[in-house]
Amino acid sequence: ISLQRSDISALINEAVSAFRIRPDCTNVHFTCRVPGGMMADIDPLLIKQVLANLIDNAVIASAGEGEIIIALEDTESGELCLSVEDHGHGIPADKIEQIFTPFYSSRPSGSGLGLSLSSKIVHMHGGRIQVSSQVDCGTLFSVFLPPLKQPQLQK
Repeated sequence: ISLQRSDISALINEAVSAFRIRPDCTNVHFTCRVPGGMMADIDPLLIKQVLANLIDNAVIASAGEGEIIIALEDTESGELCLSVEDHGHGIPADKIEQIFTPFYSSRPSGSGLGLSLSSKIVHMHGGRIQVSSQVDCGTLFSVFLPPLKQPQLQK
């Protein structure tokens, strides 16, 4: 993992732009609630992978239509919260605990590695990932990343 101070707002907007032009997303409305210029100490490639996985899962859960909301905000504790919300089929309560397990997938074509890898990447950043879901209503994934580390003052 190679942490660097990065504009996470720009990274999110870039990822969403890539989804907007995908043929399977022509009926998806992406709503971005992402203030510009928000910085985080991240490995940009790894966090982009997490974001792409969460958005891809939301597209699949929504059957390629409807609204997907991507948001970024500061929390009271100083963490950044990056969230991806869909209004798709949702995850049954008895499956929530399994979704981060390697090789578990609810889809016949799924590898079961996307969410387990995403969870590992978030934890490597010192963060955490949470999910809330309701069947036939949708799912909200929230990724919490630690506050910016203050630069060391040189004496």
